[in-house]
Amino acid sequence: MARAIRSNTRLDLIVLTTCVVLALAARALPNTMRDPVATTMRRSFLAPLVLLQERSEKGRQSLLAADAKQSRLDSLSLDALGIRSR
Repeated sequence: MARAIRSNTRLDLIVLTTCVVLALAARALPNTMRDPVATTMRRSFLAPLVLLQERSEKGRQSLLAADAKQSRLDSLSLDALGIRSR
């Protein structure tokens, strides 16, 4: 059951503190251990976020390509109308 209004931010503070502690612990790891930990994180819980970012980038590129195609189509249509009226 979801809460409509959040009046207590204790959970948020706990999550923030945990993230800061984990970030500092990861920063303190030697370089030989950082890479395997980072790879594991990327393959596990970060993979959906990376996939979401890639999909959103593809969607943005599709929209930009559609705008460019529509502009070309509009220009061709106007040119065709101009030629027919002469």
